[in-house]
Amino acid sequence: MIGLSDRQLKGIDKVLFGPQTTDFSEGREPDGADAVAILPLPTPGVANPMVKKTTTTAFTLVEEAANKRVLVPTGPVSDDWRGGKPFDDSAWIPCTGAPGGVGYEHDHGYESLITLDTQAQMYGSGKNNSCYIRIPFTVNAAGLADVNKLTLKMRYDDGFIAYLNGREVARREFTGDPSWNSHADTAGESNVQSFDEFIDISPAPGDLKAGANILAIHGMNASLTSSDFLITAALDAVSVKVEGGQSAFEGDLKLLDGLRITELMYHSPQGGNYDYVELQNVLDEVLDVNGVRFGNGINFTFPALVLQPGERIVVAADLPVFRSTYGAGPKVVGQYSGSLNNGGEEIVLQLPAPFDAAILRFRYDNTWYPETDGGGQSLALLDPLAPPVTWNDPESWQAADPTPGQP
Repeated sequence: MIGLSDRQLKGIDKVLFGPQTTDFSEGREPDGADAVAILPLPTPGVANPMVKKTTTTAFTLVEEAANKRVLVPTGPVSDDWRGGKPFDDSAWIPCTGAPGGVGYEHDHGYESLITLDTQAQMYGSGKNNSCYIRIPFTVNAAGLADVNKLTLKMRYDDGFIAYLNGREVARREFTGDPSWNSHADTAGESNVQSFDEFIDISPAPGDLKAGANILAIHGMNASLTSSDFLITAALDAVSVKVEGGQSAFEGDLKLLDGLRITELMYHSPQGGNYDYVELQNVLDEVLDVNGVRFGNGINFTFPALVLQPGERIVVAADLPVFRSTYGAGPKVVGQYSGSLNNGGEEIVLQLPAPFDAAILRFRYDNTWYPETDGGGQSLALLDPLAPPVTWNDPESWQAADPTPGQP
């Protein structure tokens, strides 16, 4: 425990802490909070970095039993019924309460799903295969920006086109341009026990509006003598909210996660001028390595440089010697001073100043693999995605033919 007291020894603050790992610290997250967290990036003298926390929440925008307005058209209707523009549907038939389905069952099967029966308007000669459904719903403005996935859940017999605020987002069993009396291309049966489909309409969250919205569905039967017809719908959303994180430290945190030493030529049989160190960006995003430095054994500070995902670079003991040996193919970013110890030593790859934390801190040994101790082979890492602490283990490495800058 470390405590802070006033002049009368009255406690002001205290922190309980346990064993720590090298290059990690403990700190309040954020500054002044009660919670104490392990910080992979020590930041003495500046604000504590807040680790980004992602909260995923699933919620329903449209219930299956949501109130609807329904019309089986007897002639053309303005396309404004699909939403996105003002439209008066007050003369349409209301459909309210559970279970929420629109349709009919001439035989047996869908009765438990239907709230509004449309058999009188859709079954038989002179009727219509098409049914228009408008479902109003409201979206809270506070959560709208975080919605990044929408799932349309549908039961349908036989086909449909769905619109969100006037834009088509899904269709099944119908091709071409719809009209007021369109019919489905093929006949089918719906699932009574569950929805037929969970349709990802994720590109559509941008069509959502704060406040009033319309999910509109053009349901279609395959024929006027079909024994049944059914449309039920629901709309779910997923909200992903990212909290915390400080842009000033994001680049440094990425370096901790993504920059790795992957090959060491530490005892070349031709002499120390033939030695080198290979590094790789193991992330799927670009890394800015400007200011990264070797702080032990060899000395080198990286110039202004970005590494593409998966890219490998080399720091050489002697640039002309390296080029004469390995050609112009490998990307060499500079020449280090000092030398790699033939018997093994601690290697420290540090964050750019002013941070003292290490990206990697490990010790290699010439007894691990005799072939690397003057035998012409390099020390090559087996798994660049392994935890950095495993760099100290001989099992994480192997003796291999030198391949600087290559997999």
